[in-house]
Amino acid sequence: ALKPFAYEALKAAGKPEPSPDSLRSTNRIVYAGPAGTVPYIPFWHLLNDDISDDLRGKIILIGATAPDLHDDKPVPFSGEQTMTGVEIHANIANMLLAGYRLNTAPSFVVYPWLLLAAAVPFIAFVFLPNLLWALIIAVAVGTIYLIAQAFLFSNGIVTPLIHIQLAWILSLIVFFSYRYFIGEREKREIKKGFSKYVSPKVL
Repeated sequence: ALKPFAYEALKAAGKPEPSPDSLRSTNRIVYAGPAGTVPYIPFWHLLNDDISDDLRGKIILIGATAPDLHDDKPVPFSGEQTMTGVEIHANIANMLLAGYRLNTAPSFVVYPWLLLAAAVPFIAFVFLPNLLWALIIAVAVGTIYLIAQAFLFSNGIVTPLIHIQLAWILSLIVFFSYRYFIGEREKREIKKGFSKYVSPKVL
């Protein structure tokens, strides 16, 4: 099997070879930043002896950056600006060199988390008598989920953000709607009926 170009670049530079496990995890690139984070130097500047001294001992990737060549791709940091192929390879090389990784969270963590995301709104709206407090707790737990996922991502662990948040949001909408339009409506009808026969204090 052919190894990544960035791997061969590091090997040619005499850097320690990444382990096979490291190569298998390169399907997710850890970008150092948006396009332009890696310094670009026009090739003709290499004819300048001063710039050559600054580059001594560094890994240099040579590639095309002209827009007409269409060697650019959208990346998570790019927004409307694409990143050239040579800078993408530079980011892969930097990832392998620094040991940065984005690993998928194991299934024995993800599946219970999905179940919990859907279960918390159910528990809140079914067992808490106060509708407002049930809503506050359900929203607070969903916010904690989001913060936890951001923290894990910053430490190289990827969780299914959309799936977990969607499970929580759908559960929240379903059980809030049920509680508000059915459970609370029955309470309002009972109060309305008894208000004709008893005082407000007794009611």
